[in-house]
Amino acid sequence: MCCEPRLFFEGRLPLEDLEPLLRSLDNRSFSSIKIKHYNHAYDDLVRRHFSRNDKTTITVASDSWTEDELELFRSHVYSGDFWNLRISGNREHPFTSADFGLLFEKIWAMPRYPDNVFVMLDTVFERKAIEDIRVFRGDVRRQQNENSYFWQRDDGLCVVATIDEDEDMVMINSAFDGFESQH
Repeated sequence: MCCEPRLFFEGRLPLEDLEPLLRSLDNRSFSSIKIKHYNHAYDDLVRRHFSRNDKTTITVASDSWTEDELELFRSHVYSGDFWNLRISGNREHPFTSADFGLLFEKIWAMPRYPDNVFVMLDTVFERKAIEDIRVFRGDVRRQQNENSYFWQRDDGLCVVATIDEDEDMVMINSAFDGFESQH
């Protein structure tokens, strides 16, 4: 993984230029893919990297997500076929309480890996979802401060949700922190 190239799409390419470029990358593998203005043209590239489960870090953002595009990422997050994933810019299609619950349970059920496996969502959630996050899984939740909530498994897996109420944004991070509980 150390020697695999990284791929970064920052601008908005016309579809007629983007599609041949993406086809030329069909047989390539990348350690990191960043897409600043995501659209459907990138779906196959992203699907390939998810299906390989080759520890690719995928960062995607868009100021005009469609529900179908977000559904592609939801399906991969729920399947566990990700290494590191970050999604942002979904103001038009906020995530729900069910999205948070499914994501949390999928992460919570992950086996311990020798390296960190995590997902970061810097995403807009419905107002009700934000209220639900505040009380979610009280059996393993601790409040770090007024807008930060922390859940930790005995083997060190941590899930942290930080809420920005002004923007209805929730940043969710998860990783193994190296801490082993002494029970």
